[in-house]
Amino acid sequence: MLFREWPPKTLDDIIIKNSEERIDKEIIPLVKALNLLGVPTYSSCAGHVNGAGLPYPWIGILKKQYDFKDYSHSIKKLNSKQEEYIKSNLKGSLERFYIALDAFNKTNDENMWLLDEYVYSHLRPQQTCKNETELSMERKKAAVLADILFDEFRKEYRFYRIY
Repeated sequence: MLFREWPPKTLDDIIIKNSEERIDKEIIPLVKALNLLGVPTYSSCAGHVNGAGLPYPWIGILKKQYDFKDYSHSIKKLNSKQEEYIKSNLKGSLERFYIALDAFNKTNDENMWLLDEYVYSHLRPQQTCKNETELSMERKKAAVLADILFDEFRKEYRFYRIY
């Protein structure tokens, strides 16, 4: 990730180097917000209702990186300072992600978003979209979730700047 300004004031201040042209524009803000919060993504799609893909927007997250019993695979190639940083911040970034996801879902009872329980997980709406109207609504919710995640980053960043 690159930044037009640090700390970023909006998600537009974040640049996903060499990737934005390959990410569906409707899902870019959510990818940026997840990465900024420290949640790594590996793939994404804005969804399809014509059978060409999954019938909802989704972001792929390698959830195994958050298995705190053994996350050595994710950090084995880092030097000791990087490894120390990752170990100290990995759990916190996932906790901030779940806090933000919970806040988002409290306003979304009709179709909450979830993170499946697989090694290669999808952050996605619980229910599939049956038509373009539903898909458009879930894409808008992805942008709302991105804003909530960004706000969570800003709260955390202000906390660290105080000390």
